[in-house]
Amino acid sequence: MDVRISLRRLAPWLAWGSSLISWAGSAVLLPRNPSLDGVGIAALVIEDGAFVAIATLALLILRVRPGHPVGWAAMLAGVSFPLESFISELARTSVAIGAVDAAMWLAWVSRWIWVGGPLALPLVLLFYPDGELPSRRWRFVPPTIGVIAVISLFIAAVDTTPIVEFGGPPITNPLGMALPPVVELVGGIVLFALAFLPAVGAASLVPRYRRSSGLERQQMKLIAWVGAIALVYFGGVSFVSLGAVTDAILSAAFTAYVGLTLTAGIVRYRLFDIDRLISRTVSYGVVVGLLLALAFGLATAATSLLPFSDDWAVAGSTLVAVALFNPLVTRVRRWTDRRFNRTAYRAEEVLARLAAAIGTSVEIEHLTAACEAAVDEAFQPTAASIWLAGTSGARSERPTG
Repeated sequence: MDVRISLRRLAPWLAWGSSLISWAGSAVLLPRNPSLDGVGIAALVIEDGAFVAIATLALLILRVRPGHPVGWAAMLAGVSFPLESFISELARTSVAIGAVDAAMWLAWVSRWIWVGGPLALPLVLLFYPDGELPSRRWRFVPPTIGVIAVISLFIAAVDTTPIVEFGGPPITNPLGMALPPVVELVGGIVLFALAFLPAVGAASLVPRYRRSSGLERQQMKLIAWVGAIALVYFGGVSFVSLGAVTDAILSAAFTAYVGLTLTAGIVRYRLFDIDRLISRTVSYGVVVGLLLALAFGLATAATSLLPFSDDWAVAGSTLVAVALFNPLVTRVRRWTDRRFNRTAYRAEEVLARLAAAIGTSVEIEHLTAACEAAVDEAFQPTAASIWLAGTSGARSERPTG
């Protein structure tokens, strides 16, 4: 029994260690890759480093919530990608030094070890946040994912296509075999299904969100916010490229940030800040969009309708946008707080009413009544009392509500 407990505690550390060692090993071997320049090497090292960060966050989850499925799913991604990169570079190095047999088997491992990575996201979505399935109706999904994983591994492991990506002659798969047409058809369907597993995981969040309340509702808000940010990020990345290294840094930062946010949701760190976070994100997103549209519209109108040069029109529209920033932020923030951050909005309303009630009054009875009304509305206590300095005890004590 003690041995099993020790292995359970040791396994996350072993997995994290393999991710870190793989990343360090590939960072050492990548400079010897003749097909990469310094920019490409830096980009790959940064991208693999992001998955080491994911493995580190998974280790944190498994330390706080031992055996949590989301922790192990995240660890699967954190180990698979750096390990695949390391094994590929080992295969390339083996080809360079003439170790043909070692290169052949390393290349074979690199063909199928990547399968674990795509399985991580649907599993994270399926078991977030409590490690349980949304309902009994979803109990068939994990076994289905397991079947898809096994078939995908088998198809990749026995594929007869020569491997030509390691800088030498094509490497033949040592376990390659011709498959019957029916098996190849099934394998194609399975590989196609593998690409849609994240959508299945995302679909599981819908019924979970509808049934959630309290703490779990805050956790579901968190993952919904992360999903919205992901859509915006990938939409921008698909249209804009800032260079290999910059793109790699942004991708790594985003990957690590998503992992950090989901980890905070599972360990419940400052979870109730999510309402404020959503409100501020929406506020500044709306404000920036409105100001950009206003600046573009003013610049276009000034250059087409008035005798202004392009430089003067752009400068004038920019100044107008800057002048409108603070008033617009205030109005939009109040609207978003009313919609997405009700707690803060109600607190501001209560304080405003309290300030109006006591602003012109100096009578003790009136002040205590206003304070008790504010406390009652904000906290709904069973009883409230007010103590005044210089008196022997409570000024008043009575039931509220």
